[in-house]
Amino acid sequence: MARHEMLSQAQREELSSFPDLSERELARYYTLTAKDIELISQKRSDANQLGFAVQLVLLRFPGRALGPSEAVPEMIISYVAEQLKVNPKAFGTYAKARDTTRREHLREIVEQFQFKEFPDTKKALADCLLPIALSTDNAFVLVEALITHMREHKIVLPAVYTLEEFAWDVRQQARAQLQNKLTFQLTGEQKSKLDALLDSEIENTSSPLIWLRQAAPNPTATGFLNQFKRLEHIRALELDPKLIKTIHQNRLKQLTREGSKITAHNLKRLLAPHRYALLVAYLLDSAERITDELLEMHDRMMTRLLSKSEQLRDEAFLKQGKGINEKVYLYATLGKALIQAKEDGNDPFAVIDSVLGWEDFIQTVQEAEKLAQPVDFDYLMFALNRFAYYRQYTPTLLAGFDFKAAATTRDLKAAIDLLTTMNQEAKRRVPDHAPLDFLKQRWKPYVIQPGGIHRQYYELAVLNELRHKLRSGDLWVKGSKRYQDLEDYLLPTADWQALKASGNLPIPISTDAEIYLEERAEHLHQTMTVVEQGIKKNELPDVRLQDGRLKISPLKSQRPAGISNLRRQLYKLFPRIRLTELLVEVDNWTGFSRQFTHLQSCEPCNEKAFLLSVILADGINLGLDNMAQACTGLNYQQLAWVADWHVRDETYQRALADLVNTQHRHPFARHWGDGSTSSSDGQFFKSGGQRDMGSQTNARYGTEPGVTFYSHISDHYAPFYSRVISTTTRDASYVLDGLLYHETDINPKEHYTDTHGYTDQVFAMCHLLGFSFAPRIRDLKDKKLYTFEHPKLYPTLLPLIGGK
Repeated sequence: MARHEMLSQAQREELSSFPDLSERELARYYTLTAKDIELISQKRSDANQLGFAVQLVLLRFPGRALGPSEAVPEMIISYVAEQLKVNPKAFGTYAKARDTTRREHLREIVEQFQFKEFPDTKKALADCLLPIALSTDNAFVLVEALITHMREHKIVLPAVYTLEEFAWDVRQQARAQLQNKLTFQLTGEQKSKLDALLDSEIENTSSPLIWLRQAAPNPTATGFLNQFKRLEHIRALELDPKLIKTIHQNRLKQLTREGSKITAHNLKRLLAPHRYALLVAYLLDSAERITDELLEMHDRMMTRLLSKSEQLRDEAFLKQGKGINEKVYLYATLGKALIQAKEDGNDPFAVIDSVLGWEDFIQTVQEAEKLAQPVDFDYLMFALNRFAYYRQYTPTLLAGFDFKAAATTRDLKAAIDLLTTMNQEAKRRVPDHAPLDFLKQRWKPYVIQPGGIHRQYYELAVLNELRHKLRSGDLWVKGSKRYQDLEDYLLPTADWQALKASGNLPIPISTDAEIYLEERAEHLHQTMTVVEQGIKKNELPDVRLQDGRLKISPLKSQRPAGISNLRRQLYKLFPRIRLTELLVEVDNWTGFSRQFTHLQSCEPCNEKAFLLSVILADGINLGLDNMAQACTGLNYQQLAWVADWHVRDETYQRALADLVNTQHRHPFARHWGDGSTSSSDGQFFKSGGQRDMGSQTNARYGTEPGVTFYSHISDHYAPFYSRVISTTTRDASYVLDGLLYHETDINPKEHYTDTHGYTDQVFAMCHLLGFSFAPRIRDLKDKKLYTFEHPKLYPTLLPLIGGK
């Protein structure tokens, strides 16, 4: 029977070879106990004693038997021989002796030390490996997890090929389970509809699946309606959204990516369970994605409406500026004359007539009335200019989603339901009993008018407040991923209760509230006392109180003199090489290219030249077409295939981890730090146009739209985590992501950000998770401290304390 190969040759060698061990690891894995030495000493010769001992320690780690004439690292032999007080060279005699001795010793060790044989534990091992296989398809991860479990449970490791075959069987079992979970509810009609997605009605036209895969259009009314049609098409299939909640997120990502890449023609060729599982996972995930895109479109369009209204107000004011200025000058002149007339006791009407003429005065008053705007001159008075355009999609928005509301937002939910009913029944007049409590003060004069509730302004107010409540989480949408109920983000209640009952919550603080508060109160009091004395005695470096205000000296530059000249000299020492050659050389050092595995088979990319070209095209933003034209021997189709199947977010993340880990382990990196501190910041990049869904405008960076790359960097100057975020989102929302979800060996304990990376919530969560958070807060002098004790206990710091 053909052998199922899941691993590359390099991966097999990595799993079967002896690992490089530090002195501490050598002692941990290969130290013999007194009982071990007593049993070993019963062997007759030094060679047998040393050979028996080496077999014993190898069964413990790396967990496998010594092969015939197998070479064992000298450091292991020497360490074991030293404990037995025998000559390490004796092992050479043991290795050349008859193989029967080795096998007899192996059987004795297995019996005496209660090791288990692989064939006897297959059922238990399969039960252990199956949950992992349900979460990932990665062959190396599966085999590595299997080996780790066998070591922990004293199961003798067989050959890597045997483990590979076993992992393949478990992976097939996991795939069958996943396919069954996603497809067991499908009716014959639903299967027919799914198959119809792969067929084109007219020859040489694209299939409905291709239409569903199209990227989100620009945020316009037409784009909204077109995207909503895709959502309706998926909803018509009547797939149960709960199906994907039963699938591990890593697996779901893999299935949805595979479903988004594979062609309709190739999908048809798959076996029915596999085909339907891919389509169900992809379509249900797409429904959530499209829902989020539609709600984001509405947010963007409402923002644009209000921005345009402000612009119209400003333009109107500028347009009338000349006339207003003339009237102001005229009335200033007239006012001076009237003031002088009162002081001189003259008739004011005669003064007006002499300065301007009574008829001209009446005319200027009429002109001023035309120029005058309401006292507040609010931009909302211009919001109705585009109302008809927004009505093209807003009825679909209100009726097309199942909005849910927190208790504080029920009046807004009632207003949404009222407008939906009015739209369906073609009613124009808003009833007097319509909900109004959700209205902000700015909107009330426009919505509540003498003749009743203004329909257009009422609808705009509802749409605007809907946008705000979705952002805040007080309003959520069934079927959304981004705008879902807060409870859905948390652990299921049953899991939480079980974790709580175990008494082993994974947080480094006391879980008893009273004890925790007592500890924090004592810690705060001690720290406040130290700072109090330091400020009082002027002993705190670069910090002082002056007139009740906190004064912090600016940081001084630590750049040594002459560093620019040294840098130029160092750069002259570097050889000039091609960027492609550098990529190849770094890959030889780190092996990062092995992480770009195939989406389906999880095999590393065999076409390394194409892979590195795709990475380079990404890195310099050249694009695959231009890269194919710039390099001989490359074509667009080959590059596109590698990009589609081997290059994605998680493969980049794993490859980055390889680069960072290599640098982290290099001795020279210790000159910069020990890897225990890190920092994060965002970098803005211009991107697309005003209506591009991928970019937004933030006044901090000017008027052009773009995105922010938010990166975490260790004290070794290695960027160990990076992600693209919305430029309108505060950096603080992503601080914990980098600390928790990076895949490197770096273990930061203290983290720095600028002001935009800090909120009180980030302080709290970092403390809860065991990180020390040290942001550089720009307006620190305006912040207030709050104490458990009475503030008078700290008289020097009293100006900085806001209360208890």
